[in-house]
Amino acid sequence: MTTFFQADNVGSLEQRALTPTGMDLLEWIADRERRLQHTFLTDSLRYLKKRTNQSANELLALQNAGLIDAHRFDFHGPSNNVGFAQKRCYRLTAAGWDIVGNRPIWLD
Repeated sequence: MTTFFQADNVGSLEQRALTPTGMDLLEWIADRERRLQHTFLTDSLRYLKKRTNQSANELLALQNAGLIDAHRFDFHGPSNNVGFAQKRCYRLTAAGWDIVGNRPIWLD
């Protein structure tokens, strides 16, 4: 008996996350981390040229694959006057840095 959902042709989470857009986003986040800049949801939506009401499927795929991690700031965030969208920033994990490469020594 076969079902509608066949798992034969489905790749791993990492393969599905590393699309060309996902790779560009991963390298963009790494470049921002090298320059010691935070990457917030609004920044990544601006980079992907999406509106704020659209979901960032690439971010979710990279996060589910374990290539990026969402860091949540405390009560005020990186400064005292930030909105709710700027309290969560995205950082590369060790697996993400293995793919991108050139991890700076100050991030160790």
